[in-house]
Amino acid sequence: MLSSHSSTVACLATSIFIQDGIASSTFAIAFIFALIVVYDALNLRYQCGLHAKQINEINAELHRSVQLNESLGHRMCEVIAGCMIEIIIAWI
Repeated sequence: MLSSHSSTVACLATSIFIQDGIASSTFAIAFIFALIVVYDALNLRYQCGLHAKQINEINAELHRSVQLNESLGHRMCEVIAGCMIEIIIAWI
């Protein structure tokens, strides 16, 4: 599944770039916002998924029925594909 958050902010930043140019403060804000969202999708959410997997293994050993969602993050290819598709859409 493509990262919809990353693709949305990539489209936003690209649209502002087309409209206002690279030297605008609005583009700078959108670009930094996009970096934060992409970082979150790649690293923070992925790490949460790894933690959930380990906790689920511990719960299984302790015979607890609580199961955490392990698919919280995205892989690099999913984020890049989402960003590229939305950048192309913004240019069209």
